[in-house]
Amino acid sequence: MYVCLSIPEILAIICDEIAPSDLYDEEGCQDLAALAVLARISRVFYESASNALWNSLWTIVPLLRCMSSDVWKETEVNGSIVLVSF
Repeated sequence: MYVCLSIPEILAIICDEIAPSDLYDEEGCQDLAALAVLARISRVFYESASNALWNSLWTIVPLLRCMSSDVWKETEVNGSIVLVSF
């Protein structure tokens, strides 16, 4: 492994450069996919890539989906999906 990849700040800079600035274009989605692959493919990049993924989210919905499914449910209201907690 390269010595420079043992420095957390450098890993964070690399992941921040990959992170999308705009999720509403096609490149933004590809950047998110690249970060997800980077987090899964290497233990070295896992923490920095995961942090960049969570920082690039525009809604709280993915965080709520991490909770147990008996705490919330998805319903559709006026064409958009809404999470409702019990």
